[in-house]
Amino acid sequence: MKRDVRLRVCRGLLLAVVLAGIAVRIVQYAWRTSLWHDEALVTLNVTHRTYDQLLRPLDYKQAAPPLFLWGLRWIYLHLGFGEYQLRVISLLCGMGSVVLFSWLAWRLFPAPVAVCVAGMFAFCDKLIWHSAEVKQYSGDVFAAVVLLFMALALRWPIRPLGRLALLAGFGALLLWFSFPSVFVFGAISLALLPEIIRHSKTPGRSHLRASLLEFVLLNAMVLCSFALMYWLTIRGHDSYLDQYWHEHFAPWSSLWLVPWWVMKETFSLCDHAYRSFGWLVLPGAFFGAIYLYRDARATLLWAYAGPVALCLLAAMAHQYPFTGERITVFLVPGLFLACGAALEALRTPRAVPRWWWVAAVPMIAAGSWIAVRHLAHPHSRSSIRPISQYVKARRRAGEAICLVGEGTSPDAHFTSGLNLELLCYWPDVGSPLYGAPGSPRLTDIGQVREKRFWIVYAALPEHGHRYMQKLLDEARAAAILVEDKDIPGGGAFLFEKR
Repeated sequence: MKRDVRLRVCRGLLLAVVLAGIAVRIVQYAWRTSLWHDEALVTLNVTHRTYDQLLRPLDYKQAAPPLFLWGLRWIYLHLGFGEYQLRVISLLCGMGSVVLFSWLAWRLFPAPVAVCVAGMFAFCDKLIWHSAEVKQYSGDVFAAVVLLFMALALRWPIRPLGRLALLAGFGALLLWFSFPSVFVFGAISLALLPEIIRHSKTPGRSHLRASLLEFVLLNAMVLCSFALMYWLTIRGHDSYLDQYWHEHFAPWSSLWLVPWWVMKETFSLCDHAYRSFGWLVLPGAFFGAIYLYRDARATLLWAYAGPVALCLLAAMAHQYPFTGERITVFLVPGLFLACGAALEALRTPRAVPRWWWVAAVPMIAAGSWIAVRHLAHPHSRSSIRPISQYVKARRRAGEAICLVGEGTSPDAHFTSGLNLELLCYWPDVGSPLYGAPGSPRLTDIGQVREKRFWIVYAALPEHGHRYMQKLLDEARAAAILVEDKDIPGGGAFLFEKR
């Protein structure tokens, strides 16, 4: 009876965790923060391209899977432009991930451990704010969780090859919605191979060769789907992306640095989910893997470790970055499952059965605190919407607008990239315009010919305009500041030449 009561309590706690995880994602979404740099660049591709054109490599140094872009395009055409509309796909993926991952944890681990693992996932800050942005990362997590759920949580009444066939069908489609889902499917496929071989050698069966051929054909179907998508979408992407991620590829030019690079990026991966808790996630994932190996749960072990290993191999081949960043956030569910295995191992010895949960407290507490704080102060990376409204209401005919990038230093404001957030909110801004595609690239304030000109920028709220200060000083030396609007996350300054 005591066990039944404990199980009911755990079910109630799990339901509370799921509802809380969904609630904090909805709250972040409801804040309707301004589109930030990468969101704006994806949005401009979606609003200016047809469905066919979205299959090709994107403009503005962006890359995103076709089904995700088509979903955004359909929403834009039928529901119009707006942060709520454009972010709804990511929100649905985020909420679905919380539900499926919690269900997955409940199926894999003892009830108290499942509650802790679900809490790690539900209150992970990175997963919360990826659920409220116009980027594909929430979809990457959702695709990974769907494949893991299908492979590990469903109680299949069919033979292993039949399970793989269903997974291959979903995998061939999902990778058009999430590029890195190919790593997750590949790992699950390899994890099922020993079971397929054992099933083929059971008494009365002698068709190992046929089973292996079917295994190869199912994987070939997924690979052909990926090859087609690669040829249409990824091949020919902007070389800037490779340059941007170059430090997260294996440094083969200095072989002696490769082992250090692997250790550094592995720690970065473990540290990303809960910043500054890599010291806890890394040993948890490591000891969880050892426990799964000793407990003969090879399918779960490889489903967690396989995507990490395949992603690492891709980085060694300079095809996909391996690091703790948004581009590898699809590996986070597997890391949490490994930590769950470590918690289960701690719970097993009878010496410390009551204190095993303490290992999960720091991450869940930190995530809960950040989530509660964001109820009043949302995670934001730009405040360009009020800035665009301000400039649009006050700009007079003939006044130039200079779009400049925040940069990474005071000297990089002209060359930092394409800060085109303003064009999402004001597509018919007109000319004279500097720093946008099809307009003169601004390299010096003296280049501006008009008597009155606006300097408009978007920035991380915590940066203020400190990276713009040198540019503003240059403008003040050549012109008089007429008016300005400077808020955390953006600014607009109107100057009139002397």
